[in-house]
Amino acid sequence: MQGVGSVIRGSVTSRRLNSWKEVATYFQRDERTVKRWEAGRGLPIHRVPGLARSKIYAYTQELDAWFDATPDGPGAGDPAPAAPKAARSLGRTAARAGLFAGLLAIVIVALAGSLGWRWIASEHAVKAQRLASRDPRAIELYREGWHDWNTRTPAGLTRARAEFQQALARDPRFAQAHAGLANTYLLLREYTQMPDAVAYPAAEASVRRALALDPDLADAHSALGFIDFWWRWDPRSAEAELKRAIALSPASADPHFWLANILKVQRRYDEALSQIDQAQAIDPDSSAVLEARGDILLERGDVASGREILAHLEEVAPDQMWPHAHLARAALVEGQYATYLTESQKAADLKGDADQEAVLAAAQQGWRTGGGPGLLDQLLKQQQALAASGKVSAYEVACTYMLMNRPDDATAWLRRAMTAHDATVLGTFADPCFHALANDDRLQFLHGVVFGT
Repeated sequence: MQGVGSVIRGSVTSRRLNSWKEVATYFQRDERTVKRWEAGRGLPIHRVPGLARSKIYAYTQELDAWFDATPDGPGAGDPAPAAPKAARSLGRTAARAGLFAGLLAIVIVALAGSLGWRWIASEHAVKAQRLASRDPRAIELYREGWHDWNTRTPAGLTRARAEFQQALARDPRFAQAHAGLANTYLLLREYTQMPDAVAYPAAEASVRRALALDPDLADAHSALGFIDFWWRWDPRSAEAELKRAIALSPASADPHFWLANILKVQRRYDEALSQIDQAQAIDPDSSAVLEARGDILLERGDVASGREILAHLEEVAPDQMWPHAHLARAALVEGQYATYLTESQKAADLKGDADQEAVLAAAQQGWRTGGGPGLLDQLLKQQQALAASGKVSAYEVACTYMLMNRPDDATAWLRRAMTAHDATVLGTFADPCFHALANDDRLQFLHGVVFGT
């Protein structure tokens, strides 16, 4: 894959730079300068989700395209960056003459058919141009918001919401910040105690504002696809929105990642893994994407491979909740209760979930006094007590009933979850907890109600 800037200069390769020092050396400037360019002028820098804030990387083809799309220099008062290659002067001269945009379009048209190129570098240039007219401090807050969003931790997501809101306070017509806020609400309901009934309407309101300002904003269509599936229970619209987001932003991993998740719960495992392949090709360092692969493999029945991936993630991204949660679920279904308790405790601690802590305390007591049957009995009692006040999903009660070989009770609780419009019920059809009901008429009925089949 090659960037437009590299094509113009005759280069056909791109390198990955793995630190601020390498990026600074590439531009023959100091680290402070390139950091300022990223904050104020959209220098395309990537961060590894869940790792230290300073862990960054960049691709030379994207840096080249950014330079070529910034003919007036990287920032007020800054000298123009040194050309990473001697031939860069050709792009600068053409840009100053007002010709570079036309040359870029010609190159894109000429190469698109023959190379099938996804134009990642071009997309970064377009994004930089979209941001160029915005309030500089709002842009900085917007970028900080996405950085914190990518941590996928309660603290990081709380910061992200505040940063997007501060950006919008400075610039209420900042469509990208509205989309960022929508995406943040979608994860807050997953990683914190924010209820779905609060998060989804807030996310949808932000999405609608974003699309009113910019109908072709990929991040907004991606969030709308998520809402359509998990909140509106409209899989066809959700898939269409996510595919539109992919078409609008081929360089974004998130729409592929979220499309994979909705395909997985429909048991379209091969399609889901194909989307994960594409997400990983775009963002090979994403712990969230790798976690999704592990989960898909677990639910498809490739338990050993799924566990291997998730165990690796526990080592390299210890602050991530979902690897522990997925491994806990697999252990519970297979009757590996000690592992279930250990992994569930880690997930609850990372989420800060007091209700889950109470469930686990009861399960632990049952395990000590009555082994596996005692654990399930106490687990069920505590889940039912908390479900009465909406603190535990009816779906979880249904799973425990299945593990106790009581399918009639399980399906009754699944119906309760469906009546309450509990989004977790959408996972029933792929969840190993309910595999014994795969061909049962009761589950097929639920599938028809939810997915219209």
